[in-house]
Amino acid sequence: MIWIPGGAVRMGSEKFHAEERPVHEVAVDGFWMNWYTVTNEEFARFVDRYQHDPHRLPLRRASERNRERVSLG
Repeated sequence: MIWIPGGAVRMGSEKFHAEERPVHEVAVDGFWMNWYTVTNEEFARFVDRYQHDPHRLPLRRASERNRERVSLG
């Protein structure tokens, strides 16, 4: 996983849908993101195989999660 630092982001659009207006600045906290792309199909196989509840946040630290290796094959 890689760390994405927080910062300010301009969000919205003046050119498309009304609900996207107005363009405004929001603060985003830093977060961890998986280095590799995972498709919805791959994630569904993971959920089925390990009975993972995708709505339950992991309780382990990121450094511990980085050591895990899961086979989707």
